[in-house]
Amino acid sequence: MSGVLNIAMTLVIALYTTIGIFGYVRYGEYTQATITKNLPSDEIPAQVVQVSISMAVFFTFMLQFYVPIDITWRRLKDRIPEKRHNLSQILLRTCAVVFVTGIAAAAGHHLDSLIDLVGAIFLSTLGLLVPALIDIVGNWNEWGALKWLLYKDIVIIGLSLFGLFSGSYYAILNMIK
Repeated sequence: MSGVLNIAMTLVIALYTTIGIFGYVRYGEYTQATITKNLPSDEIPAQVVQVSISMAVFFTFMLQFYVPIDITWRRLKDRIPEKRHNLSQILLRTCAVVFVTGIAAAAGHHLDSLIDLVGAIFLSTLGLLVPALIDIVGNWNEWGALKWLLYKDIVIIGLSLFGLFSGSYYAILNMIK
């Protein structure tokens, strides 16, 4: 049975994907990095959408941080007295949100390029490269006669490296402009 985090993140991904598709259908190649930039700010329906999207991001922001904060907390909790665990977790989560929000604010008009750069780095490594390497290590003695799994993993690693370098290059190029 799926947990709360899985269900919530599935809903978040479905909603963001739907908004992205409708935004692209409406504005085509003129779609901005955030769809709210395309909406006319002086119209009431557009303002309702902007507020709704802002609230959705606000309420789901910490869901995105659940795994990294959990990993960080497991390493820190032994160094903190147990009676201060609750306060320490709140402070850790708050500092993480403020830090990431500060990075986004500092990026300013280059936020879309920063998002492209982070996506190129982390999607290619965490989404493609690391799973392929884990598959190679995990199946090292079980390849079989034709080694199809090995070849598949090598192709995935190649695509990952291509995405990493080309995506990073173009994101940095857009930041410089």
